[in-house]
Amino acid sequence: MPFLKTISIVCLSLLPVANAGAATSTVAHQKAPVMVSSHPASVRHRLSPFAPILALPLPVQRVFECIMWDESRSTLTHPNLKDDNANGGSSGVFQITAPTWDWWAPKVGVRVHVWQANYAQQVKVAVEIYKHDGFYPWTTWRLC
Repeated sequence: MPFLKTISIVCLSLLPVANAGAATSTVAHQKAPVMVSSHPASVRHRLSPFAPILALPLPVQRVFECIMWDESRSTLTHPNLKDDNANGGSSGVFQITAPTWDWWAPKVGVRVHVWQANYAQQVKVAVEIYKHDGFYPWTTWRLC
């Protein structure tokens, strides 16, 4: 199961440092955050479409990633936006049924059909569903 690793990790390493005397002590050194774009990872994630998932506890994030993979072969950073079914059934990255979508989407300000929703809208609705119903609407969560 793929999972997202936080990019801005602060790593502490203990390195021996020579003292003024003959004894040796250890000092903690910080490693600078890794930059992948012009913005630090923390800012980039707040602006990303999957930011609502990253705001959840890590075990919950991993279940969301597992559901996305099982339902549509998507990952947080590479959503499969072609897994849509405008003729009924489930649609989108999370394979949400139309009746479930129609109930939850307006509650978070999303006013399009599930098969028309962009990635950010799908994430927003999926997180809202999770906050109220847990992972129970997804039958695949038990596999995660």
